[in-house]
Amino acid sequence: MAIRQPRKVWGQMVYLAASKKGNDPMVIICNTESWRAIEDYLQRLQIETMFQAMKGRGFNLEETHLKDRDKISKLLCALALAFC
Repeated sequence: MAIRQPRKVWGQMVYLAASKKGNDPMVIICNTESWRAIEDYLQRLQIETMFQAMKGRGFNLEETHLKDRDKISKLLCALALAFC
């Protein structure tokens, strides 16, 4: 269930959505359309697995000590392809 129009919550305009998967209720408050946020959130296990692999398990992303955004972006793209 999603509310299509943004609502004001604590002074901020946000979208609200709720879902129940099994016995676990979930409420999402976001600044983008909420129907998309639910779909994205339900993919979190795949995303978390990829980031765990990038931080450890051989990729060791944190050991690069990169600071340049363009270089970090390119490295993340290469690691995501390698992970897949």
